[in-house]
Amino acid sequence: RNENSHPSRMRILGPAPAALERVKKDYRFQVLIKTTSRSELGKVLHATLEGLQPKLKGQLKQISIDIDPINLL
Repeated sequence: RNENSHPSRMRILGPAPAALERVKKDYRFQVLIKTTSRSELGKVLHATLEGLQPKLKGQLKQISIDIDPINLL
């Protein structure tokens, strides 16, 4: 966490199993990030994707990001 960020501006919920937890042999999870700051969200997403990059070559098959989802299914 950045010293300039306010603790109540961002909430991270999850990871939790997705509504459709398993599709064929693949398990799915979701993380919900709630924030009032799009710039903070961008920083968190960038850092997360950078950290997951090595796993994309191994066991993690795909990452999908939906900004302002209408439905979580």
